[in-house]
Amino acid sequence: MYKELISEWSSKSILTAADKLSMLVTVMEVYPLIVLSNLSTNEYVAIRNKAFLHTEIPATGKFDEMIDDGVADVHKNYQELFSEFFDRNNLIKEFSSGKKEVYAEIYQKKHGSNGYHWISSHAIRLNDSSGDYIMICLNRELPDKVDRKASRK
Repeated sequence: MYKELISEWSSKSILTAADKLSMLVTVMEVYPLIVLSNLSTNEYVAIRNKAFLHTEIPATGKFDEMIDDGVADVHKNYQELFSEFFDRNNLIKEFSSGKKEVYAEIYQKKHGSNGYHWISSHAIRLNDSSGDYIMICLNRELPDKVDRKASRK
């Protein structure tokens, strides 16, 4: 469905390169960290606002290494949730069971801050004709609330 729509947009030149860039910039205003991952091959590409998280995430690399490095910025009470949520095998299991998306709220450090902030991570499986498990993860800060608890949905 989406491939046909994109193909139609491309063939009619509805979206210029500037339009595509503008769309990405607009989405990044809401989601300052977008990670496209091939869970099957353990690879990712990150598009990020460098000032979003405490530790800078490399633009490309191994998914497992990104998660292993990222857990250090998560509050100690939520590190296990973070590790379980982003465990590549757990994500593949969730997606192979038919789920199209998983969501978590994690308490972690934000760039330029000594404190922690609530971050939402919305992982969505993308269709891939090769059979690989491709996921896009949209991440953003949530307003601080004292009564908010870490969760996974």
